[in-house]
Amino acid sequence: LIRAIKQTLPNAEIHFFTEPITVWALTANPNIHTLHVIYPKSSLWSKIKLYLKLRKLKFDAVFDLRSTPKATFETIFIHGKIAIGSKKRYLGMFYTTYVHNSENPYSYNGTYKLLFLEKLLSLLGKEELKKPSLLDYSQESEIFLTPEEKQFVDNFCTKYDFSGIPTIALNVVSRRAYKIWDPKNYAEVIVYLLKKKKRLFFWHGPGEIHLVQKVLDFLPEHYKKDTNLFYNYEYLTLRQLFGVFAQCQLYIGNDGGPKHIACASGIPTITIFKSDFYRNWTLVNDSQHKTFDSQTHSVQDILSHLEEVI
Repeated sequence: LIRAIKQTLPNAEIHFFTEPITVWALTANPNIHTLHVIYPKSSLWSKIKLYLKLRKLKFDAVFDLRSTPKATFETIFIHGKIAIGSKKRYLGMFYTTYVHNSENPYSYNGTYKLLFLEKLLSLLGKEELKKPSLLDYSQESEIFLTPEEKQFVDNFCTKYDFSGIPTIALNVVSRRAYKIWDPKNYAEVIVYLLKKKKRLFFWHGPGEIHLVQKVLDFLPEHYKKDTNLFYNYEYLTLRQLFGVFAQCQLYIGNDGGPKHIACASGIPTITIFKSDFYRNWTLVNDSQHKTFDSQTHSVQDILSHLEEVI
């Protein structure tokens, strides 16, 4: 959405108001003029001062991308000439206009967020600036690394020899157990990739190495010590992970945050879903990002797709 606003209205000055949990994704974004961060544990007076600071900026438009009661209150207080949010129960009555879920039922994907821009252009009387279809706008997410982060990634990839044989990123973990695909199935995919002479980079966060080991335990004995299995390394921040993913050939794994980081890095992805919400979390009309429903697709379906893409 930020990119589309800047492309369509190049003179727009974009401010982003957020909590610390999302700063990692927004840092160094050249399309954002100012990043305003509110800290949940800061004093009430500190929060009020930030609200007043934002109100004094007299924004032409304010987008409420969350439409929770708290976010709605903040939107009202910041007070832009135009306020745009999502239609959620009674909250829509506080906006100049709103985006209704019925306009795009997949309410978390890029197409839905681009409807906010469409509403703004209509209110500004600039409909002619809108592209014929929202799908004409790129829906790829973006992350921008600082020079220091780029140097870290270069050093990491040199240290662990990413310049050798093609590396495939695997995400076999999740903090939500219901999202984890059967370890036995992953073991079959891993054996297939090792036979194809691929190097496998297993992403994991703190306290998750046992989930990787659970998958590796299902490998035939002679594969367990294969030197192309790479999972012992220092923990990466999400921004560092983005840089490392960009050095990989492909991402394969469970639904979750790492999948979106992989999409932003520009590599093809294969995501195994254990729910029917894949349309919510997958870029629309993008053949580079393939989804499989574990309830209706077999391991062989995934192996057949791998045969095509690698």
